[in-house]
Amino acid sequence: GLAFRLDLARRLSRLSKSQGSCFERQRVCEQVQEGERVLVLGAGFGLTPCLLARHTPCAEVVAVERDAVAHEYAIKNAEANRVCLKVQNFNREHLDLDGLGDFDRVCAFLSFWNGDELQPLAANMRPPVAVLRSGGTLHCYNMETQQDFLNGPGVAEAAMREACGNRGFELMWRGKVPHKSIARSTFRMGYDFRLA
Repeated sequence: GLAFRLDLARRLSRLSKSQGSCFERQRVCEQVQEGERVLVLGAGFGLTPCLLARHTPCAEVVAVERDAVAHEYAIKNAEANRVCLKVQNFNREHLDLDGLGDFDRVCAFLSFWNGDELQPLAANMRPPVAVLRSGGTLHCYNMETQQDFLNGPGVAEAAMREACGNRGFELMWRGKVPHKSIARSTFRMGYDFRLA
């Protein structure tokens, strides 16, 4: 098992909830292939990066977290769980990916909000897609109402088309993460997109 340090007074526990549920982290871990280079955006106190490093055959996990306190705990948690040789932690804006290289898989646990306005999904997808290798997978998340969910993945696919430009992609999976609502009739929806 893994052990984590966090400061409840600084509300760091909510950062793990922004990454879905334990089932979502397990689902992502089960997809990682040997030798993959994985990027985790919105890494929080290091929960997902440590799980990926310990429980998957990936070669490297690069974790990006803009909150300085969460970043500090992510470093301590990587050390405590003896995965710091496999995990690199960066304290920078989530969409500032300059100099990090290319990745086989990106887990984008990004905010839905830009101030008081809902962030367009394509805006959150564009930088991760730019660092994703051909054949790579983007795990990203958005808010949808129950009716949006029933209408199908058209909005998310349109956002991905906008983010990809002329690169092709395929929607591999779409589901509620977690299965219960996060607000009245609103769900966190997860998407797995594979680039052509």
